[in-house]
Amino acid sequence: MGKRTAYGLPRKNIKPLIVGDIRTSNIDSNALYKAIINFRDIKDDYFYERVDDNPYPYVSYLKFYSNGKLGLFIVSKKDTLNLKRELFNPQQAKMGYYSITGEELTIKLAFLGDGAVIVRREKGYARNDTLLLKDKNRWGTIYIRKHVPPGLIDNWTPDR
Repeated sequence: MGKRTAYGLPRKNIKPLIVGDIRTSNIDSNALYKAIINFRDIKDDYFYERVDDNPYPYVSYLKFYSNGKLGLFIVSKKDTLNLKRELFNPQQAKMGYYSITGEELTIKLAFLGDGAVIVRREKGYARNDTLLLKDKNRWGTIYIRKHVPPGLIDNWTPDR
């Protein structure tokens, strides 16, 4: 299945996205973005579900690194009340890339699914403290920026 981290997550070589000018974007690489709403848009109709109402016992956090890398961290809901530094070790993340053109945000992540490594692309936008991302099947997630205490995510660098 290829290279893996010490935590068993895949590190498939995927082609990076063209980064664009991250310095002028609405993305804060010193913050986490927490998933708050999952949705599906079906033609002109939408289905929304707050992450807290979902029985799935985990919450997703995105961490954007200044070099165009992206980490998707899956954290137990019970741990969200007391976040610890080791939860955001990049070796525990599903890793990928992001690109920004104006407000348009594109991400590309590699993860395990159905016994194989899958590369998923999502597009959306970054406005103020909110990110909206949607895949080609019209499933999406809304993330909001969470300010975290100093030291929680500082000085981590992506492993690949």
